[in-house]
Amino acid sequence: MQSIVDNPTIDQRIDQLTAEWISDIDNSNIPDSLRQVIETMAAQALSSNAKGKRLRARLALAAFQTGLTRQGGDDNPPIGNNRNSNVGFDPSSCEGTGMLDLACAIEIYQTSALIHDDLIDDSPMRRGRPSAHAALGQSLEDRTVGKELGLMLGNMLATASVGIAQNALRQHGMHHSRECLEMFLDMQRAVEIGQSLDIDAQTLDPGKPKAIEQAALSVYEWKTASYTTIAPIELGLAAAGMNAEKAHDTAYAIGLPLGIAFQLADDLIDVIADPRQTGKPQGGDIREGKRTVLLSDAISKAETPDGEALIAMYRAPARTNDDVALALRLFTRTGATAISVRRIRTQWEQARKAVTKFATDSSVCTDPLLEACRRLIPSFITQ
Repeated sequence: MQSIVDNPTIDQRIDQLTAEWISDIDNSNIPDSLRQVIETMAAQALSSNAKGKRLRARLALAAFQTGLTRQGGDDNPPIGNNRNSNVGFDPSSCEGTGMLDLACAIEIYQTSALIHDDLIDDSPMRRGRPSAHAALGQSLEDRTVGKELGLMLGNMLATASVGIAQNALRQHGMHHSRECLEMFLDMQRAVEIGQSLDIDAQTLDPGKPKAIEQAALSVYEWKTASYTTIAPIELGLAAAGMNAEKAHDTAYAIGLPLGIAFQLADDLIDVIADPRQTGKPQGGDIREGKRTVLLSDAISKAETPDGEALIAMYRAPARTNDDVALALRLFTRTGATAISVRRIRTQWEQARKAVTKFATDSSVCTDPLLEACRRLIPSFITQ
């Protein structure tokens, strides 16, 4: 089955929706001396949205397409009563446009979360370019103002995403519009809780690897899986007409292990991938002192000298280039990277089995959903 919408179409629609939101800003009562900042932030909003992988949007669209193929058993029939698994839906139709906009709203919310994440981590780069606060600081020639405006830009895009989601649900004949808007807001709340947990987790003593593992897995659920996998699936299924409670249970069964696998893979990629491919410096999490499951495994499995070196490194207020290089070697030497691969495969298999069970229990064609799930995991895991 063909994918519903390709990335260029999603990119174009995100730009249109963001530009429409920006155009609604009334500049008439803003003095000329202050208009530059609004214009700069508007340009940065478009720039920050660019170059995403659109994994979340494609997952939501695939879940919606899957929901259209179900064979009954819910309160609402599929939109258009479409039961042909090879047809999916027409993106130019009213409901198709609505689902595309809802998927784009998730992506715009992700942009807001990334802007805030980069501020918290003081990250200078995002997707191979200056992060939003760094770019704003360069444009306005004031690093401090850049950070302050980056915070506000993240807030503004988060608000915009809710407005876009609300319009998509109410104006395009989507099922469960009220419940879906609640799901969207619940997604944002989960990320906010997860980000708060993540901040506190970074204060944990590296000498207690089990506590780090437990904290990291909790953060992966709240901060990552909530909006990367669970919410896109839940929103797609509910918007297609599936009972909201069933959509939630299905999304959680598939999305939780998938989201954890995604974050474990992201942590692994940070230490094994070529920076030219990721757009981020290798070992960025090490430099930031991130408490990850990968770190927990390395400390737990290390021989005494190596373990002591890692603990001392992560207890220090900062890590040098030599520290990063040593940690990269130790993650491999302790077997932590190999353990990470096994962890990812275990979580991926749980997610794959949940998709298969969903197909059997609900008589749906899950081909597009499984393919969208597979896109979140490195190919060497899913092959």
